[in-house]
Amino acid sequence: MEDMKKGKNKKISVNIVTMVIVMLFFDWVFLNFCFQVRYQIVCFYLFNIQSKLNLNLGLKIKGNLI
Repeated sequence: MEDMKKGKNKKISVNIVTMVIVMLFFDWVFLNFCFQVRYQIVCFYLFNIQSKLNLNLGLKIKGNLI
């Protein structure tokens, strides 16, 4: 009787562990996807800001040189 209960508990814990691993895996994939998309947006904004700054700096330097 005890052995049967232990076996059942092991099976249930294995199921829970499997479920947690699957959930974590999906969370990780989802987070990675979101992070990549967010990172691309951030990079895009940073690139825009940087190009604007470079333009302004370039114009200032050109103005000083002339």
